[in-house]
Amino acid sequence: MKNPFHKHHYWKIKERSNIIQYDNMGYVLRLFIVECSCGKTKQMWIDSAECKSNCVCVWSKEETGLPIPPKAEEREDEENL
Repeated sequence: MKNPFHKHHYWKIKERSNIIQYDNMGYVLRLFIVECSCGKTKQMWIDSAECKSNCVCVWSKEETGLPIPPKAEEREDEENL
């Protein structure tokens, strides 16, 4: 018997970017925006093929420990004081 509270999510690709990165084993992962059957969208790295128009995403560790900027609402509150 199926669980009536378990909802299945079916994802489909909505947009494809030209941004790629390589995983630990050297496979190409491309950044996609996917949409769920429930209407939710999110970004996912999915296996893909390379092409000439790719931009390689390079990650680096931040050594300086820069602070994360405050949210827009927090900045507005500070300005109103």
